[in-house]
Amino acid sequence: MDFINDTYDVDDNLNFENELDNSDKKSESGEEVKRSMQLIELEATKLSSFLFDPESSEDEDKEGDVVSTPNIPYGQDYEPITSVSLKVIANKLGLIRLCWPPKSLIEIKNLQNYPHSYRINNSKEKMLLLYAENFRRQYQMSFPKKKPLLLAAYNECDTQKMVCTTICPTKLRYPEFYTWQGCGKFISEHIIYKPLEKPTSLPSKLISGEMVLLGQFGHCFEMSTVLVSYLLAAGYDAYVVSGYATREYCNNDQSYTEYPEFASEKQKNNIEEETYVTETKKVSKYTIKEPFDFRSKFLLMMEKRESDKREMEIQDQLKLEQLRIEELERPPFDTLYGWRIHSWVLIIPGKRNVEEIIFLEPSTGIGSSPTNPQYLGIESIWNNTNYWINLQNCTNGCKDLSFDIQNVSCWKHLLPGEPWYWREIKTGSYVEPKDVILQEKHLDMPFSWVNPLLIPHEKYENRYPTGQKIIKYKKVQVELFAPYLLKDGLVSRITVYEDYEYQNPLVVYENFNNRQDNLEKLTKYVVKNQRTEEYKPGREDALKKHSTIVNNGKKSMEFYHTIRYDGLSKVIMDNASMSEKFKEREDRLYLREVIFEGTQPLPEYRLSYSSLDHRPVKMQTVI
Repeated sequence: MDFINDTYDVDDNLNFENELDNSDKKSESGEEVKRSMQLIELEATKLSSFLFDPESSEDEDKEGDVVSTPNIPYGQDYEPITSVSLKVIANKLGLIRLCWPPKSLIEIKNLQNYPHSYRINNSKEKMLLLYAENFRRQYQMSFPKKKPLLLAAYNECDTQKMVCTTICPTKLRYPEFYTWQGCGKFISEHIIYKPLEKPTSLPSKLISGEMVLLGQFGHCFEMSTVLVSYLLAAGYDAYVVSGYATREYCNNDQSYTEYPEFASEKQKNNIEEETYVTETKKVSKYTIKEPFDFRSKFLLMMEKRESDKREMEIQDQLKLEQLRIEELERPPFDTLYGWRIHSWVLIIPGKRNVEEIIFLEPSTGIGSSPTNPQYLGIESIWNNTNYWINLQNCTNGCKDLSFDIQNVSCWKHLLPGEPWYWREIKTGSYVEPKDVILQEKHLDMPFSWVNPLLIPHEKYENRYPTGQKIIKYKKVQVELFAPYLLKDGLVSRITVYEDYEYQNPLVVYENFNNRQDNLEKLTKYVVKNQRTEEYKPGREDALKKHSTIVNNGKKSMEFYHTIRYDGLSKVIMDNASMSEKFKEREDRLYLREVIFEGTQPLPEYRLSYSSLDHRPVKMQTVI
């Protein structure tokens, strides 16, 4: 698919773009209308398969109508042709404008606050768009059944720009942007995700990352562009991906997925259990032999058979219950499955000690492998150096794809050049300067037209668009708050529910920062009516953990014993007794217990230190 030696004819496209700009003025003339219709039909017949809209075809199939329209002459059955309708068709076909008429005085006045590079294309960008349109036509002829590519899109100034030039690598001073985990988490929290207007069509606009950060909202392609800009500056080999995903990923619906922290804890516990089971006990030759068993082997066998039968029944019931829960938690059927367009970030190994392929979701900031079933296919990838299209079959998703983009049988690139870090330096061979000049005499990617993607310190500290954000997972609701937003220092609240409608809470986890009393975490068990407070080091009393059961008045306090002079490590107190535990004391005291005699349990509202002073006690000290 080498497009350098191919001839290029732009007359049809130039005429089509002129019709696109002047169609409103010429709609009264019948000849001009017929001419524009012929041009549209010429392009539509070439890419008729791209115009298939599953949403509209479903309704037509239900009514029994024929999807394909007959070739009838122009008349009342057609809608009036306007510049808006022509732009919609051009967007569906993926056409690139090859004429750049001067803007009117009104448009110049409205766009005077934007930089010069946002409003016009320089000569190199125009040449790149010519290359891209040639590449698009060859791709269309070679793969007529595939959907169009996102090669160029309109920005906020209504100027068509190449998608590769929208990426602007920017290095920030914040430590969080040095890792891909930190970049993904910040972008997912800082920008509000907006689904595509039409889930089966490419976006008509791709605004600059500067405006995305300023407004703090954007669709998947805009968020991926911003994320790749930071990852490239951090030294990763990152690419924007245009492909297909499930409805849940396209709409950022996480109500069917588990909370990531809970899922990682379960995996860690499962690994620990497996390692504990696989450990074999070392049998010493000095161990005492077990006594001889005089029980009947037949009776033991029958008992074992009965116990195995009961265990099998229990396991079957558990499996049935698990299948019922999985069926209940399964998302409903999606009529647009496989048609929904989505964008995410691809990180290829080779830089920054990355050893495996990483799919980074910009809406959640979670990384996964290509075996993730939520990603259904890839059409193209790009960064600030080149544009590649995927030639591999995506029937089984992305798990079987080869991401060696230097392999031309799997990936085709737009520009003939290659990045400098791909080149091999051959020592001992002399190359004439003329040959070097001829080798480098090709079109390379222009510099980005976007201003550096800087984030002010105030916005970085505020983090979330409105200072707070709510994310709903399966039976879990996460509330995130910016530091110093709330008076009590609350930064996150995680509520675990019993039902899927988020009505009956079970446990509430609250995390705090920048508190004077060093409170770090508060856990509330709603059913048990119990609360546990955890503190960071630095308190005068060296308190570490404080647990209270409100029903029976039982309390327990743990301390940082290495900080305290008396070595106190734990205090347990209820209505009838109190015990103190010590560690690493010189007098070897490790337990002190106080028992209250001859008194009835006090009511909850009367339980206080002043009331306990009047109770007879019996002290017991253990050394």
